Amino acid sequence: MVQLFCAIVGEAGTFPVDIDQNKSVGHLKDAIKEKNAATITCDAKDLQLFLAKKVKGAVAEEEKGDDQKEWLTQLDALEVEIWAK
Repeated sequence: MVQLFCAIVGEAGTFPVDIDQNKSVGHLKDAIKEKNAATITCDAKDLQLFLAKKVKGAVAEEEKGDDQKEWLTQLDALEVEIWAK
């Protein structure tokens, strides 16, 4: 089981979602929607998920793999979009 902390754009605070690490992104969207049914008015399949990490600078070196291009490709395969400030 993995615990993810989620946030909704425009809403204060975060909330935890527990999900099995072998589940798909679709299952994660369903879990997020279920936790916030009153706030999230769209279908779970229409949620846009963004990976956000608190790291000074860009991506942490140990998470890049051989190069950043490879790292982004791995994330794309998981249907994850990267959001960075």
